[in-house]
Amino acid sequence: MTPTFPGAPAFYRAACRLVYTAAALSKGVSLEGLENLPASGPVIVAGNHVSMIEGPLVGWAVGRKRLPLFVVKREMFFPPMGWALRELGGIPIDRGAKGGDLKALRTTLSAIKAGGCMVVFPEGTRARAGERLKPKSGVGLL
Repeated sequence: MTPTFPGAPAFYRAACRLVYTAAALSKGVSLEGLENLPASGPVIVAGNHVSMIEGPLVGWAVGRKRLPLFVVKREMFFPPMGWALRELGGIPIDRGAKGGDLKALRTTLSAIKAGGCMVVFPEGTRARAGERLKPKSGVGLL
């Protein structure tokens, strides 16, 4: 079960296989609703974030149809992770920026307007199981 979109970097395909295999072995994986994701054009995929596996799993799932772009907290851009995130169009966001990270919002909006498939986690951080956090205002702006 590798991504099927054209032009995916080899390391991304390998990472997707690894994530899928790990998830399938630990809890099982099912994928529903992929038919609702448009094959082209601007789209925002928003998800809940309760563990560290959502980002990679959403990347695997969306990647079966399109190359996803991610808004990622700036702290994740350390070597070699930062290189991989940048190669995949990851957009670093400074979650502590006073008044919000306007540069990250502008970059994200540009990517969406250009027809990108943007993955965001509106709460901006992981929530505990069953907990609901207030979404960040920047997601509504997008």
